[in-house]
Amino acid sequence: MHFFILTIIAAAIAFAGFAPAYAQVSLRAAVAVNTADITVRDIFPGADSNAVVAKTPAPGRRLVLDSYTLQRIAKRHKVLWRPRTRLDQAVVTRESRILKTSEIERALLRSLAGDGIAGSQLVELTNRSTRIRVATNLAAPFRIENPIIDRRSGRISAILAVATDNSEKLNYRLEAVTYSVIEVPVPNRRIRRGEVIGAGDVIWKKIRKADVGRNVVRERRAAIGQAARRYLGAGTQIMIDDLEAPKLVRKGALVTIELKTPTLRLTAKARASEDGALNDTIRVVNVRSNKTVEAIVRSPSKIIIPVDLTATH
Repeated sequence: MHFFILTIIAAAIAFAGFAPAYAQVSLRAAVAVNTADITVRDIFPGADSNAVVAKTPAPGRRLVLDSYTLQRIAKRHKVLWRPRTRLDQAVVTRESRILKTSEIERALLRSLAGDGIAGSQLVELTNRSTRIRVATNLAAPFRIENPIIDRRSGRISAILAVATDNSEKLNYRLEAVTYSVIEVPVPNRRIRRGEVIGAGDVIWKKIRKADVGRNVVRERRAAIGQAARRYLGAGTQIMIDDLEAPKLVRKGALVTIELKTPTLRLTAKARASEDGALNDTIRVVNVRSNKTVEAIVRSPSKIIIPVDLTATH
């Protein structure tokens, strides 16, 4: 009996040497590739074969390999794999990204450069929610073809041709309009109320001309050195009413008041009753006499009491 069992084991070992040398692997259900071809190893990681089994689908599309197709691929390339159910599948996609609307608009504008588009004009897609996928790892993933502009209406039509790894051609129709822009100064960061705007806080930004009102600040020098009367968001237009002279004296601050004539100079300590910018007239309270007087702001710590010198003549 023992001899019979040993004989069977020996035979099994002997025949094992003649069995196909299949590599036992698992299935990758979601496959993303960045080349023109799909290989065995893309679908079955760890497989010995790296043979091409299919062409990569175009960006934004997918190739579904069902259980029957996968089993044929495994058998042909000596991969030890069997589907667990008939629903097993591998979904292959091309690595891609969604084109930004701004990318398309810039490319469209460049394509119209020879058609007399001025530097003060930009283009805007009619449908800014358009989602177009382009392949990654390509030097020129898309291009603009056949741009046409209607001079009277400013409307533009063109074709956006998406490049693929194979000969397939993907075309998307674009519709856009042109509009005039002007450059206006805007904050490059958030500016709090009362904060003084410095030269490094303001940049130029192109704004649709129709959206720029009469009250918008149009020169950098008009904003630099001024204080924000309210919160200013980064990249937003600055209105003239948003600015004021910076406050040198704050309400409650201790200052020196000065009364000066050709023959007399008096100083005293006072407390400001209100905020004041340079050359503003504000009320202050003399600390010693507790009297309220009006004085002109000259610096953060010094204000003067005006004197009508003509009264002495």
